[in-house]
Amino acid sequence: MSQLPPYICLVMQVGKPLKRAFFLRIECDNKVKIKLVQAKSRVAPLKKDPITKTKNEMSIPKLELLAAVIGTRLVQSVKTSLNIHSIQTFYWTDSKVVLCWIKNSGTWKTFVRNRIKEIHSSSSKEVWYYVPSQMNAADIASRGCNAQTLFSLCWWEGPIWLKTVPPGQTPKTLISRMLLNLLPKRENLQLRRICL
Repeated sequence: MSQLPPYICLVMQVGKPLKRAFFLRIECDNKVKIKLVQAKSRVAPLKKDPITKTKNEMSIPKLELLAAVIGTRLVQSVKTSLNIHSIQTFYWTDSKVVLCWIKNSGTWKTFVRNRIKEIHSSSSKEVWYYVPSQMNAADIASRGCNAQTLFSLCWWEGPIWLKTVPPGQTPKTLISRMLLNLLPKRENLQLRRICL
C-alpha cells in the first residue's frame, strides 16, 4: 500500500479463550468501511502437572490472556504482510481481568508477567479497551452459530458500533456510551394509595 486513506486503523477483538477477530477500518469521503482481515479460533491447551503427570485445564483469565498475546502477534503479522507499520491500532477485549493486567504494572506471577511483557512490546496499554461480551464480534466463534449467522454483516463487516466512531473520538468515549445503553432502564413507578 503506497498511499493510505485518512483515518485508517486496525481493530483487534479478543474474545472468549483463544478467539480473535481482526478488522480493518477505513474512513474515506465521509464513509466508513470495515472488513474482516483475519480470524482465528483455537482449542484451549491443557497444562500438564509435572508431579502427578495429570492434565489440568488453564483458568479462563489465563486463556483470555493467551488470546490477547496471540492477537498482538496476529496484528504484527498482518502489518508486516501488508507493509503498514505506522497504522493506528486498537485492541478490544471482553475480559476485565486481562485488561487490568495489561493496563496496570504489578508483580504478577511468571506466566502472566511474561505474556504481559510480550503484549507491551508490541502495543501500548493506552490502545487496549473493554467491550461488553454481547458486542464482541470475536465471540461468534465461541458461541456456536449456524451458517446464516456466520454470514451476517457482524462477522464479515465488523460490529455495527465500530462504524459509529466519529473521527477524533476515542474508543473509550464510545464504550462509555455503549455501556450506558446496556444498563437496565429504570421504570418510573408511581405509588398510589388505594382505600378499600
